[in-house]
This record gives sequence, C-alpha cells and structure tokens, in this order.
Amino acid sequence: MVKKALKSLFEFLFPPACPLCGTPVSTHGELCADCWTAFNWIDGAKGIAMLMVIAVHLAQSFSFLPMKMFSFGAMGVQLFFIVSGYCLCMKINKEGGGSIIGRYRRLIPWYVAGMLTYATWYWAVGDSVALANYTIVNVVANALMVNTFLPSAQNTIVPGGWSISCIALFSFLVPFFLSATR
Repeated sequence: MVKKALKSLFEFLFPPACPLCGTPVSTHGELCADCWTAFNWIDGAKGIAMLMVIAVHLAQSFSFLPMKMFSFGAMGVQLFFIVSGYCLCMKINKEGGGSIIGRYRRLIPWYVAGMLTYATWYWAVGDSVALANYTIVNVVANALMVNTFLPSAQNTIVPGGWSISCIALFSFLVPFFLSATR
C-alpha cells in the first residue's frame, strides 16, 4: 500500500515525458516519435557537455591535475545551454507555445531534492560555513529558481545552481521573445 502511494506520488511529481521535448509518453525514459530521430546528436552533445564540466571541476578540486589541460571544460555549460535552447525552440515550434509550467514542474522537484541533499551532506560533515548560507532568502530564491539574481544565493545552496536557474529563466523568457518576433 505504501509502495503504491509512493509510486503514485512519483508519477505525479515526475510524469513520464520525452526527455527532449516534454511530450507525454507511456514510460519513463522513452522518447516521443518526433524526437527519436534527433536523439543521437542531442544525447551526444549533452554527454560531451557533462564530461567537460566534470573535467574542469576535477581540475579545480585536485591541484595535481593540470588546469590548462582541463580548462576547456568550462565551455561545457555553454554547450549545454545551446543544446537546451535548441530543444526548447524545437518544442515551441512544434507546439506553438511551450509549457513553462510543465518545465518548472519537471525541474523544481529535482532541484529541491538537490537542495535537501546538500543540506544533509553539510550537516553530516559539520560544515557550519556552508549551512550558514541556508537563510530563508537564499532557500526561497533557490526553490523558485531565481537565485541567479541574488549573489548570496547563486552557488551557496546548490553548487552550480546558477546554471539551472539560468536555464529556467531562459525557458521562461524564450516563448515571449519568440512570440514578439512572429
């Protein structure tokens, strides 16, 4: 009974949707028919972007790694932004608008889970400096994904959270920009 309730809650919070365009599908991880043909290059570009970001963060974290060799990884975020922008524009072109609420509904639960995970980690390791950043203003700004506008909240709750906030803001603004140009 509990398992069924948890599964229902999971399905509500994370409905099965095409990971590229958000079109409802029958099972998690499945692509819609329209996106299946675009999957190979988009998946590859996202994978390369993730590896680039991991490389730069490894070089920043471990001084024995040559930063010059790994600094190219800083461009991974930009690559991910470009791929995300392309996917968003494909969706808006296909649907004539785009579901901003649906996008936020998919992003926010995962982001809040990240906030809780980091808070738990900071508490477990006794990092009082990191926990001091968990002010009401910073937490609310992160939960609403507007932390990119508040310097004290940009990277303090979820490291790298500024990038998710930028993608959320981009997702919110693009339909307005595109409708103004049509």
